[in-house]
Amino acid sequence: MVRVVKAPEIRRAEILQAAWGLFAERGYEGTKVAMVLERAGIAKGTFYHYFASKESLLDAVVEAMTERGLAEVEAAVAAAGAGGIQQLNAFLEASRGLRTNNMALIVDIALVLHRDENAIMLRKLRRRVDGRVRPILTAIIATGAAEGTFGALLPHDEIAQVILDLGHAVADRNLDTLLEHLPPRETLTTILRRLTGVGTAVERLLGTTEQLSVIDDGFAAALGRFLEAREH
Repeated sequence: MVRVVKAPEIRRAEILQAAWGLFAERGYEGTKVAMVLERAGIAKGTFYHYFASKESLLDAVVEAMTERGLAEVEAAVAAAGAGGIQQLNAFLEASRGLRTNNMALIVDIALVLHRDENAIMLRKLRRRVDGRVRPILTAIIATGAAEGTFGALLPHDEIAQVILDLGHAVADRNLDTLLEHLPPRETLTTILRRLTGVGTAVERLLGTTEQLSVIDDGFAAALGRFLEAREH
């Protein structure tokens, strides 16, 4: 058999794609390195040439997911037009769409990242996300303030960071709620109520009377299906 030689960036991307698919299908714990080798069609030595461990593979998958998600968010904001509220709702809708379409995978990865032994990885991920997202939010807030839609009193970059911090805190609380294993309907109601409250808090922080698009029927339905499936 002729050995196929591929450029390192192509080979690495193929391994990430294989792992991403397996994590989505089986979860992180249910995925073994041997499964990644088989799906990617590589030898063990090739895998360890690119990744030191399964944990480092997870870190790379999360980074790839983050970069892809940020690219979609940036494209949505750019296509939203000149208005600050339109841009912010486009940002929220794109972010929500990513969670809706990848809910099971995101929850599974979040559960792994929130383990004590992965605290450093989680902090690194959040710093990476904040560093990319904060300038986007800051520009949106500046646009809304300039047109009079937002009556923000704090510096725009500080407001952007507060919004990000609030998002991280609510994500942690929602994960705690999932771990309580309450009845699906109760969990759904709690999470949706909390997210609605976040939207109200951000509206007040921005000094706007415009309603933000934090949740929609599609997200609520997807979350409900996920919670019901988790019970079986």
